[in-house]
Amino acid sequence: RVALAGLAFAAFIAADLVISGLHGMATLDHIVHHIAFLAAGLVIRGHCILPLNAAILLAMEASTPFLNFMLLFRNRGEGFTLAVQATGVAFVLMFVAFRLV
Repeated sequence: RVALAGLAFAAFIAADLVISGLHGMATLDHIVHHIAFLAAGLVIRGHCILPLNAAILLAMEASTPFLNFMLLFRNRGEGFTLAVQATGVAFVLMFVAFRLV
């Protein structure tokens, strides 16, 4: 199970890095962050080790879907304002709950 979670995590991070790079959204800190987390995911995947660390890393990604939605739709017009604000609030709540607490 740890290996499968590591594979899913590494695949998502790799895809996000490529897509962000292709669309010109990747900054240096974004790239460094994703490479570090990709390395962690590959270590978890390759050696089926560190299950507690893997669980913590994956739990911290619970806020990511809300962040991605917010970033994708924030400049799409007034029709998306409520959805962007709601996902922004959800992102902050998930970020605090899973990354800071």
